[in-house]
Amino acid sequence: MRRFFIFLLVVIPSLTIAQRNFTNIDFRDGIYLKYEDFQLNDPLLPQEVYTPLDKNDPEFFTKLFELTSFRYENENGELVNVFTDEVFGLCANGNPYVQAGGGFYKIMVLGKLSYFLINDVQSGFKPQVGLAAGSFGTAAGVSIPVGGYSNEMRSFIFEFQSGEIKEMTPQNVAEFIKDDEQLYQQFMNLKRRERNVAMYIYVRKYNEKYPVSLPEKKEG
Repeated sequence: MRRFFIFLLVVIPSLTIAQRNFTNIDFRDGIYLKYEDFQLNDPLLPQEVYTPLDKNDPEFFTKLFELTSFRYENENGELVNVFTDEVFGLCANGNPYVQAGGGFYKIMVLGKLSYFLINDVQSGFKPQVGLAAGSFGTAAGVSIPVGGYSNEMRSFIFEFQSGEIKEMTPQNVAEFIKDDEQLYQQFMNLKRRERNVAMYIYVRKYNEKYPVSLPEKKEG
């Protein structure tokens, strides 16, 4: 059985920051197989998973994701096999997590622009999702290519509607907020060194101006 690092139970003290929510969405506990499920707040519930594990066990998610795969019954009554490392994320106790690089990382800020922190244990992090690197799209999971090792914590930001993900840098934050000319100009008028700290403030300001509502679920 492979060892699976899950940040639901192993919490780095420096990351025990209160989650900020700029949406009207109460995310449901369960497994988000792909990004679209997360976007629509439509998880696979624990009781829908075919497993001998105790679904009332507080460590249910941890034990489930130590496995290579699990099965569930789809809407056609067919059993579907899911590889655990291909799952987009999950929600536990109302807190959504993104799977990246062999672990689940809490989304620290939820909104039109959301971000999470990851322990960058491998160098050269480039989100790889399905065939389209740089976007969650409707595919599952985020993988990290093999490389050198470090202990750096890094932030990643994604846009809620599209699921596009980028490393959180002043340049990328500017790109995400440029549709708001006032905020964009204020941010760009700062000195380069100041933007490294201010980018988090401007993400909050942007989210406050553009709160997220649950989109309508697609038919079919």
